[in-house]
Amino acid sequence: MADNSKARLRGSRILLAIGVVALVATIVAAALAARRAPPALQVGAIPYRDGETWQYRWFRDDRQIGWLTITVASGAWDSRPAWVFTNETRMGSDPTAAPVDVTKVYADAATLQTIRTEATLAGPDGHYDISLDYAPRRVTYAAQTPKGPEGGAQPLPGATYDNDQLVMLLRALPLAPGYTSKLLCLQPRTVALYRLTLKVEGQEGVTVAGESITCWRVSLSVNGRAQTAWYAVSPDHRMIRLQGPTGVFELQQPAGCEGGVGGT
Repeated sequence: MADNSKARLRGSRILLAIGVVALVATIVAAALAARRAPPALQVGAIPYRDGETWQYRWFRDDRQIGWLTITVASGAWDSRPAWVFTNETRMGSDPTAAPVDVTKVYADAATLQTIRTEATLAGPDGHYDISLDYAPRRVTYAAQTPKGPEGGAQPLPGATYDNDQLVMLLRALPLAPGYTSKLLCLQPRTVALYRLTLKVEGQEGVTVAGESITCWRVSLSVNGRAQTAWYAVSPDHRMIRLQGPTGVFELQQPAGCEGGVGGT
């Protein structure tokens, strides 16, 4: 894809519809390639269960503005076993409303490195369908946009993880006191790379829906700007709360409930 086409793609894409972790300035691949890319993550015990669903209330200035629903399923892409993370964003107070954005990320079942991402997004200027296919040193992408089809390829300097799998990816890391890691991520809405640094700051109690949960407090930093996530210290490492520039996401029912919302 020519440079001017890439600029159109980036200019027309909404940066981030939900407040998952890549919210600040992105870095182009050429700049990243000039420095040593972070190694692939060493994942710990895989905490997922096929079909589990997590539902989060989205608050801004203490007012609920929407919902985030994340479903985890066992699947495959191109004959490769995968975990499939589906994110649905809804606006307003009704958790059953039609989602405005849906992203689906296929991650290798063992390494959790991204294989493919599919996204259906409602942008300010119309509807977008985006697909990205990841290879060890390259990502190819195609998009149907209000201005017509676009696509191309971008080099990857190392192991790369899609932005829209991150809140679930972090559950599989060996979180512990003092744990730190760096990883290379790609924002699918702009096809732009960025570096994420994460650090476990310690344990902290969080109360959600009347339940007190002991969590790992994890700082997530890009270019010196940070947001904070709280993951339960229990083996499922479920994400309890995420606080960042677009607001706060808070698990609706941390102990789980019939039907799977909050975990099955």
